[in-house]
Amino acid sequence: MDFVTAVGLLLLACVSYLWFQYKNNLQTRSTHGSRREDCAAEESQEGKVSLNRQPLEILYPGPTDPDKIKIDIVAVHGLGSDVNWSWAWKNGAKCVHWLKDPEMLPAIIPNARIMAYSYESRWHRNASKTRLELCGEELARNMHNFRTNIPDRPVIFIAHSLGGLVVLHALLYADRTDELKYLPARTVGFAALGTPFRGTKMQSLAEIVARLLAPVGSHDGIITELKQDAKSLTDKVHAFDYGKKLSIPGLFRGRVVDEESAHVPGWERAGLNTDHFNLNKFPAPDDRSFLAVSNEIRNIILILQVTQKSHFIVPFGRNEDFVGREPILQQLLERIPPSANKDDCQRTAVEGLGGVGKTQVALEAAYRVRDEYPACSVFWVPAVDSINFEKAYREIGKTLCVQGLDDDQADVKSLVKAALSRASVGSWLLIVDNADDLKLLFTDPVLADYLPFNRKGSILFTTRNHEAAVRLNIRPIITVKEMSDAEATELLQTGLKENQTSDTKTEKDIPISLLPSGKDELEEGEEEEDEEEKEEGEKDELEKDEAIGILKGYAFILERENPDAFDIHRLVRLAMRNWIKEQQ
Repeated sequence: MDFVTAVGLLLLACVSYLWFQYKNNLQTRSTHGSRREDCAAEESQEGKVSLNRQPLEILYPGPTDPDKIKIDIVAVHGLGSDVNWSWAWKNGAKCVHWLKDPEMLPAIIPNARIMAYSYESRWHRNASKTRLELCGEELARNMHNFRTNIPDRPVIFIAHSLGGLVVLHALLYADRTDELKYLPARTVGFAALGTPFRGTKMQSLAEIVARLLAPVGSHDGIITELKQDAKSLTDKVHAFDYGKKLSIPGLFRGRVVDEESAHVPGWERAGLNTDHFNLNKFPAPDDRSFLAVSNEIRNIILILQVTQKSHFIVPFGRNEDFVGREPILQQLLERIPPSANKDDCQRTAVEGLGGVGKTQVALEAAYRVRDEYPACSVFWVPAVDSINFEKAYREIGKTLCVQGLDDDQADVKSLVKAALSRASVGSWLLIVDNADDLKLLFTDPVLADYLPFNRKGSILFTTRNHEAAVRLNIRPIITVKEMSDAEATELLQTGLKENQTSDTKTEKDIPISLLPSGKDELEEGEEEEDEEEKEEGEKDELEKDEAIGILKGYAFILERENPDAFDIHRLVRLAMRNWIKEQQ
């Protein structure tokens, strides 16, 4: 028998089989039919979506407490399949639906909610005029509508055959649609069972059959893309091959579909000991194919738990010689942990003269929060200029796997702000260091606009500028003043050799930030001079008040208990001395 004859007979057999199936269904409907002994209580036509069926049907609801549901699993059936039996193994009267059987997948992942997605996948008769791309868009929209109150819950897709391409189109569509961008970001796993990601050689035959059956409602739109190595499908796969960027691990299973077509490079794959039509049906908990698939899904969840752990991005090591400042640290530790106020994203500021030790206090607070609240992430952002601010945000974004950072036109600050504003990111403390420059904070590019809001978050600022703290709507503002005599003595002793500590005369008010610069620079920590001289002569009092106000606003001076006495920053003293010399 030659090849042409064989193909002709095969076509004739296919057409005959499909025609008799069509006639049988017509007869069944005319006599109201008898219900098949099936797993489902209700069975629709093969591949046809019932008008009364919801697009997403919950098969296993998970824990009764919604807060204990950690992940959604969505199963998408294949070409020409029916959602009722796509996931059910049958042998006579015995039936096992592995997605909802309490001994199957629910036993492996008890804290998951498992659903089946139903869509029009018929092509050989009474087929809707649709395309894979439209099926994908519909899936994305239905997921969005169904999960309105829980958009941040992670998702794993399980797809058989054509269903994998529907998922592919859904995620690509969501990624280019602003209101749906969160869906690929929250998709943490994709188990594709025999999906022809590069098409199939059988597509041409199916297309011919579809055209022959056009009189009974067949339509080839949904199978057009399935031609092997079709450019349109290849382009989609290449676009979706950014799965690594989305952190979507892949699981590919296939027998009838060519191994090359069933696999996307860079993703995990394995073979199951069954045929294409049983890749998604498993008879028992100890079935080897079920164990292979369920273990991969469980591994995805284990990876998710690891990636959701807390992060600690602080550019400085801990100062082992840190001393003093305990009252200030206690104030901070009562305020800055996100759990301190579950109804707000609290903002706290540490204010003081330059060099008085604000950054060191914030640094020690960061390490103590890490030690006391291991589930809380800590991020450090310098606000000295917009370049360093964005650089720190980009590093945070990469750590959180924020999508779109590699785009040349990406607004990195907005992307990271959105990521930190999601509840799914967990609790965090954001430390904004050196938030002094009003122009930088409140004029173009207005860095203050990129501060996230999350009831699981907290922001700590260090600043010399009181006005900046006020305009950032910060309560409370904690002032860091000079060290006490005891603190200064303890600090000095930590940096001196034993034979140097016998000197009974100790320096007063040494700023804590001097330690990192080394012992040989301790001489710079000389006593802050009291400015107790009142203005003399006929200098205008208004000018004096204005000058003092400016200096206080930038934290160049701090008022003491005596309203006429101030702690003055060394730079101000230096400027005053230079001015006096010039006047002389």
